Amino acid sequence: MLVQDLSARIVYANRIARSMLGLSPDDVGQVSTLDPSWEMIRPDGQPLPAEERPGYRAMSEGQPQHDVVLGVRPHSEGEHRWVMVSSIPHHEDGELTYVVSTISDISTEHRRVNSLLHTKDELEAAVHQRTVQLAASVHELRQTTTELETSRARFQRVTEAIPGVLFQAFLPVGGTVEVRFVSAGIRELCGLSSAEAIAQPRRVLDKIRAEDLEGVRQALDRAQREGRSFDWEFRMEGPDDKWRWFRSRSVPDPRPEGVMWSGVLLDVTEQRSLAEQMRVSQTRDAIGSVTAGIAHNFNNALAVLVPNLEECLAIAPESLRAPLQESLQAALSSAILVKQLMVVAQEGSAERREPVDLAGLVRDVAALCRRIFRGRVEVVESVVVPVARVTGYPAAIRQMLLNFCINARDALREIDGGRLELGLRVEGDAVDLIVCDDGCGMDADTLRRLGEPFFTTKSPGEGTGLGMATAYATVRDLGGHIACESTPGVGTVFTVTLPLRDLGETTIEPTPVPTTRPPAARGRLLIIDDEQLVRSALRKVLTRRGFEVDEAPDGAQGLARIDQATTPYQGVLLDLSMPGLSGERVLEQLQRTHPNLPVVILSGFVEDPSRVAAAAAVLNKPLRSKVLVETLDRVLV
Repeated sequence: MLVQDLSARIVYANRIARSMLGLSPDDVGQVSTLDPSWEMIRPDGQPLPAEERPGYRAMSEGQPQHDVVLGVRPHSEGEHRWVMVSSIPHHEDGELTYVVSTISDISTEHRRVNSLLHTKDELEAAVHQRTVQLAASVHELRQTTTELETSRARFQRVTEAIPGVLFQAFLPVGGTVEVRFVSAGIRELCGLSSAEAIAQPRRVLDKIRAEDLEGVRQALDRAQREGRSFDWEFRMEGPDDKWRWFRSRSVPDPRPEGVMWSGVLLDVTEQRSLAEQMRVSQTRDAIGSVTAGIAHNFNNALAVLVPNLEECLAIAPESLRAPLQESLQAALSSAILVKQLMVVAQEGSAERREPVDLAGLVRDVAALCRRIFRGRVEVVESVVVPVARVTGYPAAIRQMLLNFCINARDALREIDGGRLELGLRVEGDAVDLIVCDDGCGMDADTLRRLGEPFFTTKSPGEGTGLGMATAYATVRDLGGHIACESTPGVGTVFTVTLPLRDLGETTIEPTPVPTTRPPAARGRLLIIDDEQLVRSALRKVLTRRGFEVDEAPDGAQGLARIDQATTPYQGVLLDLSMPGLSGERVLEQLQRTHPNLPVVILSGFVEDPSRVAAAAAVLNKPLRSKVLVETLDRVLV
């Protein structure tokens, strides 16, 4: 597969496409398929002009170009490689943006077809020659017959080597279909032999999915009326009793008694799966981009609300404390939701990674579920190792497991005697976290949308649609994956696979005892943040607690204030997402010019924790005033 921009430049090519076209990774982004050094020819050997190439036609006409066969020789070197190309134009907001092309190497098939045609020519010449000599030599006639049988066997081998199934089917006027020929590949596709398909064509039709069969018939009727080729995709039941997608392409040969259809049947299940994966990926990317912007703005608003509400609570009369406390709790709940949005948008968590014992986590969550489910659901755990640690985000992994359990409880709502099982197993260098229930299960459409942000099967007000999306984003960020098997009316099994860190003993890290300075000992701070309301709220909180606070609206002014200060600052509060000079670059500059000045990062999301490793502390917006003050007391010089 490769992607071209509107100038026909190749902006993406996967490994197989690069191998077929003789491209190196450095060529991607530099090479155009309109380059004169790319020699392309038609199947008849004639040059293929640039304006007739499938990628260019898809751009200029705005229409898909399907199954174009051509020979290509990049840089006019070596032999032509024969490929089949399908180019699909993609539009955004009604405008053509790029073209995606899938390429299949059919060089071997092309040579086989040429060989077949050559064999056919040889056969016709031999038959002609032997017919002329028939009267003179019976021996020659027998020899000709032998050669004919050999050629037929060769033809059979060629048809067996071609991907897909070759067929001829006759549709008589007012009658039922008759299969005149079908290659041996039919057994691999639908479990029937060639003889069975020819003798009982109905068995082939019965393999087609019922809801697709009417569409096949209508498309065939239209093609027959209009005298054009038939090209349609539909589902058939394979030999493994699973539904697979097939594409049938055939051409008509009208006759007085009916129409003879000659064509090929191809398995396109993987192609459709790839197309669906691309669609889902594009949808998630688009939702993620919008979500990130929304979450960033909400974070800044909450970063103002939380400290202001805390300050109001500190001085409010008793009659106003209850509503203010409720407002603060609502703001903190919103902060949790915004954090989930940021995880979904950025495909990862802002927490620092650390060892997480999944064995202990499964036991803790199972015990918690027994308490909160109050016996309505039987909760059991199956943990085969005492300790199994991964490197991850403790809070995010615990929340993910708890979300799985709550979803399982909801799936068991209408079932008496429901069972929820939490399991853990170690296989090689990976560990599987398993959540299994015998609840209502999910259909295929729901399974396909799992992990899509804001998608939920719950009633309005019961779910945000972010729990599963957050789980998928977190697991992908940790280098793992989630598998789900579900059958309506039977139940669901989620398997989360993560890289195993070790099976060693758990260690309890000592909890640092926060140190609190008296207000008189608190020092001079500089807040660098582009949001004026955030700076104002933080300044009120810190000034009231004995800090001397200055502000800077961007990174450049912040660095200037630090360099020009007559009285040195004891610490800096630094936002990361700022126009102009970013927070990461400000931190790098301070490390060079003021290496002993503590910097506390305040951000809604840290995209790359390694870039802020030099900070004295990293705090997520919004944050409680107590946490901020305790952190400053601990890190200030």
